[in-house]
This record gives sequence, structure tokens and C-alpha cells, in this order.
Amino acid sequence: MILYPYWHVPYSIATRELLPSIKRNPGFIDAGNYQVLNKAGRIVDPYTVNWSALSSSNFPYVIRQSTGCDNALGLLKVNFYNPFSVYLHDTPGKNMFMLNKRYFSHGCMRMEKPLKMGHLILKNNSLAIDTLTQKGCLLNQSPVIVKAEEHMPVIVWYNPAGIDDSGTIIFYEDIYEKFKWGSTK
Repeated sequence: MILYPYWHVPYSIATRELLPSIKRNPGFIDAGNYQVLNKAGRIVDPYTVNWSALSSSNFPYVIRQSTGCDNALGLLKVNFYNPFSVYLHDTPGKNMFMLNKRYFSHGCMRMEKPLKMGHLILKNNSLAIDTLTQKGCLLNQSPVIVKAEEHMPVIVWYNPAGIDDSGTIIFYEDIYEKFKWGSTK
């Protein structure tokens, strides 16, 4: 588990989504609490980069979002073994859980109650989560890695139907077209 995680923006997101905004205004980097890292992992001054010469096929940098209230991963990230390089994470956009359409992610999974998950995973180290709760989001706090004492299976399944807290059946849009209604397969 990582408390105060950095978000290392995936290459595809950095070049397709962020780069156009950076080209229009390099101040986008500072405004979003991002950092530009060179291939050696050192922070580069974004105002020294010739952004107009860069493209999705020519982008020798890594964009990293520093910790803070606007960090896309929130305050807590849970890494687990999987072949897809995805993880569970908090989010600064808590209001998204109130929406009917909640597929705003690029593949990782946002947790609605990350601190409860943190207590579950770090049951013998609740001090780490309690400290996180007390301090809240801290700008430019270095990430803190806390290992779980016990291995815990993580099962992820895709299900566009479920039951809410009151026992009402709810259906979600099958955005990935994985579930075939009425199918026997």
C-alpha cells in the first residue's frame, strides 16, 4: 500500500491528453501539480522544454503528478499482482460515486471507501491509516510504502448488475460489452 502516491501518468495519457494542453500553456504543468522527469528520473524545468517539437511518437519524458489534494490517485494506492498493471486507488473526485455513469477511469479502479480498505489490509498497522486520516492531503509529501503483513487475494469481476444497501436491484451500463443478457455462456 502506498500512502501519498505519485501518479506516474501512463505514456498514452501523457501524450494524447496532457501534451496538447501543455503545448497550449506550459503552466498547465504547475497548475496540475505535475512534474516532468527525464529518462534518468530527474525533474526537468518544464519551461526549458521545446513542447512544440514533441508528439506521441517523440516524447522522451515521464509526467508525474505530485502528492496533494488534486492527485488523481488520492491519498492511498493499493498495488496487487495482476497482468494488466492496474491497481486500486483513492480519488479526489468523491462526487463521482454519486453518478449513474461512473466509468471515468483509464483502467485502474477507484475505491469509494479507501480508508476502510486501508484498515482491512493493514489491520495490524492501523496507525498508518489513522495518521493518513489525521493529516489529510499534504502537498509534495513523499510517498510512504506500507507492506501488508498478510497476503490477501484480490478478486476483480465485471458485473453490470448488483444490489444496493437497501436491497434494491441496480443495473449499470455494460460499457465494455462483456456481459450478454440472456446468454447461457
